Amino acid sequence: IIETGATPVFADIDPVTRNIDLDLLEKAITPRTKAILPVYLSGLPVDMDRLYGIARDHKLRVIEDAAQAFGSTWRGKKIGSFGDMVSFSFHANKNVTSIEGGALVLNNEEEAVLAQKYRLQGITRTGFDGMDCDLLGGKYNLTDVAARVGLGQLKHVGRFTEKRRELARAYFESFANGSAVRSGVQLPVQNFTDSNWHMFQIALPLERLSLTRSEFMGQMKERGIGTGVHYPALHLFTLYRARGFHEGMFPHAEKYGASTVTLPLFTQMTHDDVTRVVQAVDEICAAHAI
Repeated sequence: IIETGATPVFADIDPVTRNIDLDLLEKAITPRTKAILPVYLSGLPVDMDRLYGIARDHKLRVIEDAAQAFGSTWRGKKIGSFGDMVSFSFHANKNVTSIEGGALVLNNEEEAVLAQKYRLQGITRTGFDGMDCDLLGGKYNLTDVAARVGLGQLKHVGRFTEKRRELARAYFESFANGSAVRSGVQLPVQNFTDSNWHMFQIALPLERLSLTRSEFMGQMKERGIGTGVHYPALHLFTLYRARGFHEGMFPHAEKYGASTVTLPLFTQMTHDDVTRVVQAVDEICAAHAI
């Protein structure tokens, strides 16, 4: 959450959804709190009804980090079609891309006009030749080329989302037939209604394995399979340690941040690709089980 002053206030994650724990969020609110900033990990929204109920009760703004949630829904409504301020990313690794850039969705017309000013040098244009500047803005607009790429992708978002959901189902089916889950590998929530399945992440049972996460990822690479980490626990970065954060403050985020591995998930994958990835996870975990 965001308070007056320079240091943010964090809340731990729900170990099941891996999103912010809304019970802990509400307990962290103080009279200094100005806004709530939830993150929708892998495109899975939090309980939006409860989130905005908390915000209304405490008269707070909500700045949704929906960078990974383009195409996700809540109770049949697209993320971004309702709410306060919603931020999307169109980076090259997102479900819909403009190569680089993003968008801020505002459901308040006056604030949308203000955001338009801030994004392009604070300038307001009128008529054919009218130009004025009444605030100090920056240059945050997409290039025309990037915008055109993004617009071209928009008509495919439904197909992209369905393909990702199909691949996520294949992952769950493959893991159900393997041994990795029985050995303690934790899978994400099986949500095929709201999530756009931007990523598929497992959590390794490192306490039961004789190798580190880095070594696991190295062995996956040797088999021609790329992996990633999304994300380490933010409060343990040097920047935040310098502001008083330390180990033990948010145990669920710390445990997940130390054990998460992102597996391949992109629309050109096949079910055979998924099977090969899961087989590699099974074999590596079995070979290094303690």
